[in-house]
Amino acid sequence: MEDMLLFYCLIHNFLLYLDITDYFTKCSGSIDDLFSKHIEDYPKKIDISKFNEMYSDEIETVLGVTISKDSINKISTFLCMLLTYTYQDQFNISFNAPSSTGKSYIPLEVASLFPEDDVIKTAHCSPTAFFHGHGNFDKDLGGYIVDLSNKILIFIDQPHTQLLQNLRPLLSHDDKEINIKITDKTQKHGLKTKNIKLIGFPTVIFCTAGLNVNEQEATRLLLLSPEITQEKIFDSIKKAIKKGANRAKFNNEIETNPERKLIIERIKSIKECNVKEII
Repeated sequence: MEDMLLFYCLIHNFLLYLDITDYFTKCSGSIDDLFSKHIEDYPKKIDISKFNEMYSDEIETVLGVTISKDSINKISTFLCMLLTYTYQDQFNISFNAPSSTGKSYIPLEVASLFPEDDVIKTAHCSPTAFFHGHGNFDKDLGGYIVDLSNKILIFIDQPHTQLLQNLRPLLSHDDKEINIKITDKTQKHGLKTKNIKLIGFPTVIFCTAGLNVNEQEATRLLLLSPEITQEKIFDSIKKAIKKGANRAKFNNEIETNPERKLIIERIKSIKECNVKEII
């Protein structure tokens, strides 16, 4: 195995040397050109000069490609997710509504505009499973480091009560780094305490059919409820029929929509700006 790895490295180095030699001998290349003309930033910088100032009605038009009506809800959700890329200006949303009203559809559709690496979608999840799934074990800490800074957390269903309690300090922005303790069951030693270091701040969105909100959560969340009007239902049914009739064509129309592609690029450029705060 080691001989094969050594052979691969020799071949790789030979090809690299050959390419560089050809550049200088056959292409008359120079060192100055090599390190100026032929080097690009990675990731490639987005040209922000093509972006004009954008107003809420234009945002609504882009979001309306996939989300019918619900003007206030979809714009609020979009701006909420956009604030993810600030240092500490994030806020949280709870969609409270009966089943089949679009309470999870709106945040999931808006989140599709944002980089996949920044979005964490979770259904029902126990407190321990959440920290294990999104944390990295740290030997010195004796537990997990869970870095949720500049992340968008979407709970598609009401999370476990204990998990909500653990996340409360992050929701209220008490401190950017919070240490908590959880208990885990082990086969040999029964219950064992683990340390968790929570790093924030994320944007958190809850989607729940339960209309009763705990008072402690209510003060940390913007409460929204999707529209339930005949006009919205009719428009949603038309979209569903169009999608069901030719799913590939429908998805292609959405993905190639120029305004939608531009706003996706705009979001990436905002992320690259490393905005500290909004004045």
